[in-house]
Amino acid sequence: MTIISLRPEPPPSANYEKMQQELKEVLSYTSKPTREHMRIINFWADGVGTYTPPGHWNAIATEEFVQNKYSEVRWARNYTLLNSALMDAAILCWNTKYLL
Repeated sequence: MTIISLRPEPPPSANYEKMQQELKEVLSYTSKPTREHMRIINFWADGVGTYTPPGHWNAIATEEFVQNKYSEVRWARNYTLLNSALMDAAILCWNTKYLL
């Protein structure tokens, strides 16, 4: 029987070329901010007085449910699937954080 780990590998070294490219991309958002970059950053920030990350995803889902005119049964099913996935991701995230 093969056991598949859901935990990610440790992050790559800071000297790794791809890590350097990704770091430059992130830094470009703060060193040369545009209105569009700031809009994206603020949208995903989930700071004080805003939704928590799961609440943010529920708000995005709600907009889609309304736009697509889903039935109450479909809302319930989709919220169940979405929030189960969010909970699984949170558990794995914290489990990995304290393992590594």
